[in-house]
Amino acid sequence: MIESNDKIPRLYISYPVINRTGIGGDNGIVTSVVVASIRLDSLGNFLKNQLFPQFNSTIGLLDKNGIILYTTGAQQYVGDYIYGIKFQSVLLSLLHPPESKNLLNDLIKDSLQGNIGFRDIPINGKMSTIAYQPVVVNGKDFLILYVSAQQNLASDVSALINQQQAFIV
Repeated sequence: MIESNDKIPRLYISYPVINRTGIGGDNGIVTSVVVASIRLDSLGNFLKNQLFPQFNSTIGLLDKNGIILYTTGAQQYVGDYIYGIKFQSVLLSLLHPPESKNLLNDLIKDSLQGNIGFRDIPINGKMSTIAYQPVVVNGKDFLILYVSAQQNLASDVSALINQQQAFIV
């Protein structure tokens, strides 16, 4: 994630162009790089439009190092480290009971290790389900996607998990 000179955060993706026909043998040499970018708000809006509106779901997107790339309704944290003092202090003030912060941090730790899953976490007296899965490019974890929804009915939770799986497929 880079904030461009127009002050709009974008996700940049680059891929090398390799010449395998000349010097360098089978490995080749990098001759150039192809770069593409997407505004993070556009990426977030695209992801939000994939959600079922009746579930009042939220989306989060981290890079593989734990840097916040997108989170519904909290764009002021884009570029912050998920375990940094700033974001952790916000979590402590927002999550009740306080043990919910530890549960959420354990979930994030598990997700950053490339695992797939979901957990129920009590937040402000109501149970929320957070599903997570890495976004994989060329066999490597690239981003981690989180979908969260407050539980209203048991059927909502099942649909949330199916919804999260639809993002990755």
